[in-house]
Amino acid sequence: MGHVILSAWRAIFYGNTAEEIKARACLEGLNWATEWAKKKAILESDCSNVIKSIQNIEKDKSELIFLFREIRDYILKLPEFRLQTIGRDCNKVAHNLAQLAKRSVYTAMWRG
Repeated sequence: MGHVILSAWRAIFYGNTAEEIKARACLEGLNWATEWAKKKAILESDCSNVIKSIQNIEKDKSELIFLFREIRDYILKLPEFRLQTIGRDCNKVAHNLAQLAKRSVYTAMWRG
């Protein structure tokens, strides 16, 4: 079992759907990971549609294709990468950090 190398949160002020906001959060996390971690990364999300769209970008026809392509560009910069759908009950820490970001409207990152 690994350990957390990087954890971050940021308020996202734009997005029309929950799926778009979750995709933007994935993009933001990968941006930080390619800049600060540069190691094996695991992207977990409780939004199976986002994970499926990232995995099958060639078949995706959604209006969010530009986000999924940008996410794939970041993935290619990492030496090893895995996508994983997790249940909402396993995602409580991420949910609480998202709520904190909404209330506090600032960005933070923990490394190591």
